[in-house]
Amino acid sequence: MSGDYPVLAHIYDRIGMNAFGDQMTPQIIDYIQRCGWMGRQILDLGTGTGASLAWVTKHGYITTGMDQAPEMIEVAADNFAALGLSCRHVVQDIRQIDYPGEFDLALAINTLNEMSSISDLENTFLSVHRILKDSQWFVFDLYTIQGLLQQLGDQQVLQHASTDSLSVFSISQFDYERQMHQRRFTIFHKTDETWQRQHADLVRRAYPIKGVAALLKRCGFTIVDIVGLDFETYHPDSSRADRVIFIAQKE
Repeated sequence: MSGDYPVLAHIYDRIGMNAFGDQMTPQIIDYIQRCGWMGRQILDLGTGTGASLAWVTKHGYITTGMDQAPEMIEVAADNFAALGLSCRHVVQDIRQIDYPGEFDLALAINTLNEMSSISDLENTFLSVHRILKDSQWFVFDLYTIQGLLQQLGDQQVLQHASTDSLSVFSISQFDYERQMHQRRFTIFHKTDETWQRQHADLVRRAYPIKGVAALLKRCGFTIVDIVGLDFETYHPDSSRADRVIFIAQKE
């Protein structure tokens, strides 16, 4: 996975990088329940600062957050402690999960576009298959190739501005040949009356939706549905969407 999360961890929430997980998770849980999912044990892959997991924890689910960046897990644990919520937090590479336990649902929200290759996706799918109970569900989102270009594309943005302590700029570039988007953050942070500058990179790659669907099946999943962010079914040959949600069930 690609990303300078040791640098980004402590500004991640402040600059709104948690917004997608915070917004979409309640809608996803509601939708899959209406599609027939039932369960209590939820694993959040690439949990980051815990935005995707906070809502389900508040609603009585037994939750585990997993991320390979210790700095992100540290922030997530602090966030949950401040909210008075109980959640297990685990430092683990989601491509090689060796954490014991059988889960009813694995979520990967705003995570899998950061996989560096199809091989990484495959290893993640196989890991998830191992730790899910039989017939239980795996839900994740992906930018489409169109979405990665149109929504992120080439741009220069003032990501966050706070005159007293933090300013963040980002420059984005899209590599058409490799279908890869890179965003470089320049972070100005004030500590002890001195401004410090840091840089952090975040790389996302686009994968063909039909190819990901085929890979899921090869790894032992049945696809329940592929939907857009409006939860209308996405048809790879005819639909257009910037981002899709895969809903899969372990065979």
